[in-house]
Amino acid sequence: QLMTENIPNLRGLATSFGLGYIPGNWMESIQVSKGTSAVRNGFEAIAGQINVEYKKPDEMEKLFLNAYANMHGKIEGNVTSGIKINDKWSTGIFVHAENLYNKVDDNDDGFLDMPKITQFNVFNRWKYVTEKVVSQFGFKVLDEDRTGGQLDFSTDMVRDTTNPYGINIKTRRYEVFWKGGYIFQNRPGTSMAMIHNFTHHDQGSYFGLNDYDAEENSYYLNLMFQSYIGNTNHSFTTGFSFELNNFLENLNDSSFNRFERVPGIFFQY
Repeated sequence: QLMTENIPNLRGLATSFGLGYIPGNWMESIQVSKGTSAVRNGFEAIAGQINVEYKKPDEMEKLFLNAYANMHGKIEGNVTSGIKINDKWSTGIFVHAENLYNKVDDNDDGFLDMPKITQFNVFNRWKYVTEKVVSQFGFKVLDEDRTGGQLDFSTDMVRDTTNPYGINIKTRRYEVFWKGGYIFQNRPGTSMAMIHNFTHHDQGSYFGLNDYDAEENSYYLNLMFQSYIGNTNHSFTTGFSFELNNFLENLNDSSFNRFERVPGIFFQY
């Protein structure tokens, strides 16, 4: 299960390239677990979890600039900024852009070793903190264009059997999330939390002569209560989760649509 800040993410249509949607300098840390480490995040964690924590707006740098270029012609730029508005409010701004326009074929097999890619990625998050309440919300916008296939292929060409084989994938992805928690002051180790996440993923693509267009709309809800039995050595977390996924897929002239609802309850001691 791939997660961002304990929110199930990078699933469905994002499975193939999802880790490429997270620029390295946006990350605060990565947690990796093998096997079922927790039941709080849904049934998909049965084989293990990878969780990415982004930089927090009240702890990150006021301004961080990063630029990268390599021998293959890939260039990349990143800007992150944490702004502390007052003792309660803070916001973080993340911007990423990358481009690989050169055609790379180091093994001379006539096919690109890596796709040409152009990506723009923006993330804005907000954080509100008091003694009893913690709230975070934000949105992400991603625009990506990938082109692969034979070395002589161009997206301007007519797609037929007389021209080189090519692949093109255009992705537009939008995410909105909100997380809120309440801390009980008169009982240590006790809190309530709620998580909402909505994702819209739109992909237009072709693989040779085959067209594949797809759209995914996903919603995730998690309600959690954490406390203890007797004393804090015996802690537990319990709650309710709900996942909704709507897939609209078209392969050439055929449609493959499905609608999934997955409610669940969990208890962890």
